Amino acid sequence: MANVPGGVTFGNHARERMHEREIDDVDVLRVLRSGYLSGNPDPAEPGEWKCKVTKPIKGARIVGVVVIILRSKRLFVKTVEWEDLR
Repeated sequence: MANVPGGVTFGNHARERMHEREIDDVDVLRVLRSGYLSGNPDPAEPGEWKCKVTKPIKGARIVGVVVIILRSKRLFVKTVEWEDLR
């Protein structure tokens, strides 16, 4: 796991998917800062919530970032995916 300033931690799975899909940290942070919640948050562990945030980047491609909102108020990036399959 890697911490990023601003209370965001990237899991190993997320890092692998980011590398595979050529989505970098800046893209993910942009999605988290100014994207849109896709659906309602779901309960995860007690006191934590899982949700997906989406935003178009790199032209018209839409990125989805699945995050866990931790009890510590930090975000754990679980995975990163393209929403518009090619």
